[in-house]
Amino acid sequence: MSPGASCPGRGDRLHRRRFKEIQAKYGKDSVGVITSSRCTNEESYLVQKLARAGFGNNNTDTCARVCHSPTGYASTRPSAHRQEHRISIPSTKPM
Repeated sequence: MSPGASCPGRGDRLHRRRFKEIQAKYGKDSVGVITSSRCTNEESYLVQKLARAGFGNNNTDTCARVCHSPTGYASTRPSAHRQEHRISIPSTKPM
């Protein structure tokens, strides 16, 4: 059983307090949210609303940008593995 299971809402209060402690120590912009690329527009809107109302900032992002940023960076770098390979296919004509 989880620590907050015996008292409904206790876990929420602990999380809320911890987020406030982090913001007090590191600043208001130290906390943010990341949504899934599978979220609907409505779900993303609710997460953004949570960040604005709960955290007092606009720190929202989507995993599509976060997860694929290394891919975008790698695609701009020269690499020995991205060489053009030519494959010669033998003729099937009888000699």
